[in-house]
Amino acid sequence: MHRFVWPLRYPAPAELANGNPFADGVWAAPGSYTVTLEAAGERLSQPLEVAPDPRLGLPQEAYDAQLTLAREVEDLRARVAGAVDRSDDELVGSAVRELSQILSITGPPELARVYPALAGGRQKVEVAYRTALGEATEPAALLEALERRRADELRRRITLVGPHRDDLAIELDGVDARAFGSRGQQRLLALALRLAEVLPVTEAAGTAPVLLLDDALSELDPLVRDNVVREIQAAEQVFLTSPDDVVVSGAARWIVESGGIAAA
Repeated sequence: MHRFVWPLRYPAPAELANGNPFADGVWAAPGSYTVTLEAAGERLSQPLEVAPDPRLGLPQEAYDAQLTLAREVEDLRARVAGAVDRSDDELVGSAVRELSQILSITGPPELARVYPALAGGRQKVEVAYRTALGEATEPAALLEALERRRADELRRRITLVGPHRDDLAIELDGVDARAFGSRGQQRLLALALRLAEVLPVTEAAGTAPVLLLDDALSELDPLVRDNVVREIQAAEQVFLTSPDDVVVSGAARWIVESGGIAAA
């Protein structure tokens, strides 16, 4: 013997069902309904009465108005979900293009040149764009993830897949620098990333950027500090602040003290 239970809900629109044929839509209002069963070429129908909760004492008009409002809200949600589905291809294509730009600016070969020059040693630097999908960056994988998490995103009212959950992974000689790098290595990598942007930004913009480096030399040993100064001298214009007395050949120097600034 088979039994079917109706949860007193209408079927959800396809845009909100996420492929589930049994997804629930809005609540059904109290009233008269018809249950129909089709099997083996036969069709059987039977009336069904959904009674209101007697404790509420609301008129039928109130239930009907609630159902109308719920369907209007559901229709708006379905239209938004449909619009998001139609724009996924364009958004994913844009994300892949942004990924390529990020890697072209911060990735090899410029970072692979700058970091060893600053550190004074031969270390292999690798940069990868790590998405919430792991190593997958193909448009098809991103589209699949968006579709798979869509219902959960709508339910929780937050986005679960996207660039805001992604990050750059940087490895030194095959080791994750964020997790296992020393504080000095991490500071030097942050500085190297900034310096590695100079060449690609210059090529893209047609003019060299102005570098603003605030206290970039602190916690660096003397040899590395000298390497940093040598590297930034190749840039066109740099503003470098330091609590220490830093001498850079050919550079103008100012001293900030007690709220005033004066040439050194």
